[in-house]
Amino acid sequence: LDNFFSVCAMDKSIQLAKVTKILGRTGSQGQCTQVRVEFIGDPKRCIIRNVKGPNEKRVVFDNFESWAGVPSHEHAMAATLVEALQALLLNEMYDDVIYLGSIVETKDTMCLTILGEREHYEAMQCYALALFERGLYEKAKFVYQSALRDLRKLDSKSATISKTFLKKETIGLSEAYLEHEFRIVKSFINVGCLNEAVGLLESLIAKHRSFKLLACLADCYFKVCDDEKAVNISKEILGEFPYALYTLVRVLNFGMSDEVKNKIETWTSKNGLKLRELLGESWFDDWFDAQIEITSRNLLNGLMCLKKVAEVLKENAVILRQLAAVSKLCGFMIEAADYYQKCFRFDPYNPEDLDGYIALLLSLNRTKDAEAILWHLITHFKFSVQTYTALAYFCRYSFQIEEGFSYAKKGQGTVNMPHFEGYLIAGILLAEGPKPKEAIPYLHKALCMNPRRFEVYETIVSVLIKLKRYEDAKETATVCIYRIGSTAPTSTLHAKVIIHMDIIDSNQDNSSSDGKSHREATCSLESALKMSPYYLPAIYTLVDLYITKSEYERAEAYLTSVLSVYKTHPELLKVMREVKWMMGKLDDYDQFTAMVEDAKPSSLNEAMSFNAVQNALRSISSSLEMEVGSLAERDENNENLENLSEDALQTVTPETVGVWPELRYLALMNAPARNTRNRRQSMNSNRSPFNP
Repeated sequence: LDNFFSVCAMDKSIQLAKVTKILGRTGSQGQCTQVRVEFIGDPKRCIIRNVKGPNEKRVVFDNFESWAGVPSHEHAMAATLVEALQALLLNEMYDDVIYLGSIVETKDTMCLTILGEREHYEAMQCYALALFERGLYEKAKFVYQSALRDLRKLDSKSATISKTFLKKETIGLSEAYLEHEFRIVKSFINVGCLNEAVGLLESLIAKHRSFKLLACLADCYFKVCDDEKAVNISKEILGEFPYALYTLVRVLNFGMSDEVKNKIETWTSKNGLKLRELLGESWFDDWFDAQIEITSRNLLNGLMCLKKVAEVLKENAVILRQLAAVSKLCGFMIEAADYYQKCFRFDPYNPEDLDGYIALLLSLNRTKDAEAILWHLITHFKFSVQTYTALAYFCRYSFQIEEGFSYAKKGQGTVNMPHFEGYLIAGILLAEGPKPKEAIPYLHKALCMNPRRFEVYETIVSVLIKLKRYEDAKETATVCIYRIGSTAPTSTLHAKVIIHMDIIDSNQDNSSSDGKSHREATCSLESALKMSPYYLPAIYTLVDLYITKSEYERAEAYLTSVLSVYKTHPELLKVMREVKWMMGKLDDYDQFTAMVEDAKPSSLNEAMSFNAVQNALRSISSSLEMEVGSLAERDENNENLENLSEDALQTVTPETVGVWPELRYLALMNAPARNTRNRRQSMNSNRSPFNP
């Protein structure tokens, strides 16, 4: 041909491409123009029209891929990305598949625009299988159904997926024996015999070193708290799979050597792609910097980097969860709740961290929002560890300690899949009870699972103070600052220990404090409130210090500014009422007494107590399961999803009728609607009852 086009870059999602016009057989380059690409059924057959200029040029290509010549840069990226997910899945690194799959699933210009229908289907198939292996069935179902839409778009002749990557070739006797032994290892893990699994894995790796075995061994080492061995193996895995982002974050938590960092930065795929090019330079550099800053205890810097990532990876649940967690560590509780709310709106099918979200909402006195999330868990994840843990948090909030502890025990998961929040709430409930010493084993287990959660250190300090081990409490508060960094929560905890030790010393010496400890504590609290002006524990402690020193005017002025944000928080209103009493302002005292009564959580009073919620759960569990389950299975009856049966309604106490609009919404969300676009709009609607 004398005149032809060569593709420089293509974006199939908007069907717009930039092409360079080549003139003459010699290949001399002419001007660059824009054309519109229209695919005719099969992606290999297309029409290209000139968008600019008076003369429209229409060219029909029967084989677009052969016409385009060598695969484009974007096509190479898409193929490599799919191969990366498949390699992780074949090596049973399911957490890494879920992390990377979540990035690919995100609807931003970095990922899905470079993936064709076939690549997107294969990538989401890997993601769905990993979710299924981790027990996230609702999310796996949703991901796989969305992937099937891409499969249906492909022409029937070209849609036949060639040999699936899960199909194994004929294997020899030694490989079959190895697979058999590995099945025994997984059986050991499933029944909780981790030490036996480790021993068998070590002997298998000595005979045949594979990354599947190494990944399993590293996971076992983490579970038995042998972190040094686990990190060493994880570093070896990252040398081969630097795109294993979950493993990368794990290793970063224990420090990363320059050698491993160099491997990640210099890794190149078969197509010549660097890691940052494969995953997307627009977000990966900021994400990597954020992980390093967070693990280096520079949380505020890490938070800023994560916010940059969130601007690119919009609606990404993994990034939003980390933003919420880091915001909590920094003391930005309202901001953390907003991130959790966004995450829940975009990813309602994954129960991860919903129990922690409920605990945060209860601490902010947002009981209605917490109750809505609880009903979502009860409806969709009835017997999940997150549901039991959420029930335990509600029991704590309503002072039902014994029942809360029974839920917490169920929320701890299995030996091979322990759940952090279950151990944490069990420790908190025991620490607040008459025998705080019994909380130590649960808190120690939680600390081994996540050494960077502030609530664990906070509860351990309270237990040590109750046991009169004051020096140990002070040392624990110092370790907390070292592990997490200097943030509003850690500084407040340090101040609390100083104040308590000063009170004890004063009582023992029968003398008043010299004021040095109070000044140190005040300085620490003011520093905390500079970092996070509305961190409630710091506010309570500082106001209590003002009251102790009879500085009522300062306490009143400070509480007035805080109540502009927490307008109806009952605990703050009680403290302000106390200050008004101390100042002799009886009219104001009466006014705040009335405000305290009005601010009582309406959903946890006698008319709608948590007992009523539990009774409703017991009474509707079977009928609700049948109603929602049968509706979800029948695609043809989607029009009736909002009409749950009247019989089920009559089994509910009158106090709980108000939650049925939420349950109808959940039933609608649970069903595979024919028009997926409309369902997504309903999930993201601002009128959703789960939009706090």
